Amino acid sequence: APPPSVQGTGSGPPRRAPPPRPARPARPARPDRPPATPSRGNWKIVKKQVAGPVPPERKPMLDRDNNKAIRVAKAQAAVRQKVANELLQTERSYVSSLKQVMELLIEPIRASTKRGMMVLNEKEMFEVFGNVDELYEHHKRFLASLEAIMADFDENTVLGSIFLEEGTFFNEYGPYMANYNVSLIALYYQTKKNERLREMVDFFERAQMLTTKLNLESFLIMPVQRLPRYVLLLRDMQKYTAKSHPDHELLGKGIAFVSEVLAGLNKNMNSADSEDAHKLLAIAQNVEGDQDQIVRPGRKFVREGLVKVKKKERASRRSVRMSSATSATGMVARGQSKTYIFLFQDILVQCEQVNDKKMVDDGEKPFVFTSLLYLRNVTAVQPVEKEPKKLRLQTASGTVELKFGSTDDKQGWEAALRKCVEIASYKGTEGEAEG
Repeated sequence: APPPSVQGTGSGPPRRAPPPRPARPARPARPDRPPATPSRGNWKIVKKQVAGPVPPERKPMLDRDNNKAIRVAKAQAAVRQKVANELLQTERSYVSSLKQVMELLIEPIRASTKRGMMVLNEKEMFEVFGNVDELYEHHKRFLASLEAIMADFDENTVLGSIFLEEGTFFNEYGPYMANYNVSLIALYYQTKKNERLREMVDFFERAQMLTTKLNLESFLIMPVQRLPRYVLLLRDMQKYTAKSHPDHELLGKGIAFVSEVLAGLNKNMNSADSEDAHKLLAIAQNVEGDQDQIVRPGRKFVREGLVKVKKKERASRRSVRMSSATSATGMVARGQSKTYIFLFQDILVQCEQVNDKKMVDDGEKPFVFTSLLYLRNVTAVQPVEKEPKKLRLQTASGTVELKFGSTDDKQGWEAALRKCVEIASYKGTEGEAEG
């Protein structure tokens, strides 16, 4: 029968339907190809389970704990040895630093004295260097003992015993630590007035610039820091020493011993003296001009502040220092300034305070020295009638009037000045005549 025709929807003859396609023969299965994965929808097909690798047999809990304990013990032993090496290296460095001070400063100064060229007498030597020479000899022996122990260091080595047996000399730090605050002032004062000492200190510091990069002040603070460093190192070592180790108890006793010595030494150090010393140096380093007169061993800071000063001098006695201070005030003429005074137990220092921040940022010092008054020359501290903010200082050469910002400020200054004048007139101080 003829194929049915397909009616067209438009004009033209009708189209014939295409003949049916023959069925595609089935592809033969290949024996080397794995069977096709069943589709997700065919949930009735069960996949074959493929056996994986056999898991290792789990070790008993006791064995695992033992292995962990062994690893922890090895790690602690490694850290313990590291701390022990740090103790040895820092001791070598410390002894080397004391040796530098001895060979480049203390011994040459004493040799100069023997040749008749005195640089410092024994009192001045102690004020600057304390008993560094004694500490150096003690630590040389302590280092030798420590090196002997560390030469055969192993997991059974004990280090706490060396502090108990050979650390008795730690009490010799007492004189040094009590003198340390004095040494800061004494070094500054002596290097300003003693040219020979200044040359020797400059040589020492130039030599250090090639190696340690430290100045003399950095060397002088090392003995103050040494005993606290021992405590820290011993604590670290005990932390990584097993309690069953024979050194654990010895380290604890060593920590207690050094801490007890250190506490006793700190009681003899006056924190107020330390603050006074650092304040005195800070003032001197921030004053332009004749600031060297400010720093003296034993001088104590009392008070500071802004003030207006009016001086009246007698014609018969004109102060040389006051006249020279007039040129000093010209140094701040480029910027606005205010009068600022510093009161110490024996002197009253007058400066001009530079208020130009740009000048200070450019390296200018914030104060310019103008005059200095020795309080031993003050005969009276008097209020000014009808001027509740003023004080008058009476001296043999004239009067100095001070005007403060408030009556409370004036009263505080009056009490401080009266006390300092009384102390200065009783003790007296070394120095030039009044300025």
